[in-house]
Amino acid sequence: MRVTLKKIITPSLSLSTLLIVASIALWLVVFSTTVVDSPVELGSPLSKAVENILPAGLLTSITSLLLTLLNAFLIAQLNNRFTIIRNRTFIPVFVFLMLMSVAGQTHQLPGAHFALTLLLIALFVFFNMFRDKQASEQAFLGSLLIATGSLFIEPILLFLAVCWMGMIRFGSFSLRTFLASVFGGLVPWIFYFTIRYYFEPDLLWINTLFTGFETGFTLFGRPVNELIYLTCMTLIIITGLVGLYSNLHGDSIQSRAKLNFLTIILIFSFAFSIVFVNCYAIFIPFTLMAYAVLIAHPLTLKPNGFYAILFIVLVIINLAYLASNLILR
Repeated sequence: MRVTLKKIITPSLSLSTLLIVASIALWLVVFSTTVVDSPVELGSPLSKAVENILPAGLLTSITSLLLTLLNAFLIAQLNNRFTIIRNRTFIPVFVFLMLMSVAGQTHQLPGAHFALTLLLIALFVFFNMFRDKQASEQAFLGSLLIATGSLFIEPILLFLAVCWMGMIRFGSFSLRTFLASVFGGLVPWIFYFTIRYYFEPDLLWINTLFTGFETGFTLFGRPVNELIYLTCMTLIIITGLVGLYSNLHGDSIQSRAKLNFLTIILIFSFAFSIVFVNCYAIFIPFTLMAYAVLIAHPLTLKPNGFYAILFIVLVIINLAYLASNLILR
């Protein structure tokens, strides 16, 4: 029997609704049955405020779920507006929702999901900078959005350097756009330091401000089933990237630059998650966002045969990982 993904690539309204509802149900199953890591302790400016407003529990998980649904919508709009994948497709939305639902360690981190929302909005801005070395306004605004997210999760500030790499890929990096980006990144922190200093002039709070940047390597300290899951997911994305880049000649130059930009985000967000000891869970939403879009490219453009089977394997691996968590909890 021939296996094809065409019905999932362009699903009917009823099927797309069913897939979204199934992802939400999966999220609730993970919340109700899986013991997840404790929320990350960071000294970032607004993380404590979020914890006070949304203490760990159902309300925090629902907030994270709503932000994830918003981010899935932004991913779909990003692809439709900038033709990252040259065909309209539902696969990046479904893959993102499925992966986020299974990643239970992120369900209690609404600040990370909101920072991802700001990054996605920033991508709308940066993607309009293609070959425009005078686009200082876009560089300023995009960096402003990312720096605002870093007030919730301070290591997100590192994505400014990632975006500079993206500007280079776009042919829009210049002294003008670089300085605009730097100023955009500084503005939220200037406001924060000014307000915080007004209320706490002793400056003792600076000592704990950047605890998120503590380095270490704790990946091998993760549970065995999670390491197996990460290995399988890595093999799948490598296979997907081989299919993506082997078929890249059919995309426009702009689409190639955007796909390369997302590949950079994928690599660095995963690297950040394993280098900073307090940030493993924080960078998972960013990694999975790029993962979903990149794997959707070959799945959409090669919907039959091998890549259709690869998609089925992806779903099975995630369900198996969830089942293993339930057994080992």
